[in-house]
Amino acid sequence: MTLLGEPDKVATRQDLSWTPRSYTDRVTQQIRAIEAWNQSRQMAAKADQQSREARMDARRRLDVIRAAHAAIIERSRSSLADSGRVLDAFPAPTLVLAHRQPWWRDKLAGQLAAAGVHVLACLDNGADAIGVSIAEQPDLLVVEDNLLMVSGTGVIREVRAFAPATVIVAQAQTEQQISALLEAGAHLTFTRRVSPVMIAEELCNLVGLPS
Repeated sequence: MTLLGEPDKVATRQDLSWTPRSYTDRVTQQIRAIEAWNQSRQMAAKADQQSREARMDARRRLDVIRAAHAAIIERSRSSLADSGRVLDAFPAPTLVLAHRQPWWRDKLAGQLAAAGVHVLACLDNGADAIGVSIAEQPDLLVVEDNLLMVSGTGVIREVRAFAPATVIVAQAQTEQQISALLEAGAHLTFTRRVSPVMIAEELCNLVGLPS
């Protein structure tokens, strides 16, 4: 898959695809993901107690876990408040966007929202991106490599583990960093030379919306 005829600006995995999910399917995945993440957090806490090296950075790890957990709780409450929707409906494709440049976030989010994508959250913090993605199970996650608290590669690994149906799109500072993002689990990567408008067009094509 090539981004608008510019292969020098993008690299992709071969398994890039998207399938619409019903609201019921998404809620089921949300519940399973939150349960799995809580189990993983408990196992990590036990490992920290047993490993001297792990204890040395336990405070930083705990800050990340707390931030992700707070995001999960907040998004779960939001989902419960919106639980009156028809359960067998196929909702609009959903997006979580994690990027440190507000103008870039606003441009991409605006383009996708105008095309019919439901923008769930625009964030600049990797821990928040993990928590929101686990709780919401979005169709799309767009993430840059340099985020607060947790790097883009760290976010990608967590989301791939707990939100396997999410298509992850990553932005790299340089072409040399693309391989690391792909190895972490990104489905589609691009450099900062690719404009938000071009990315929006590609994502609209992916989820079957007019750009």
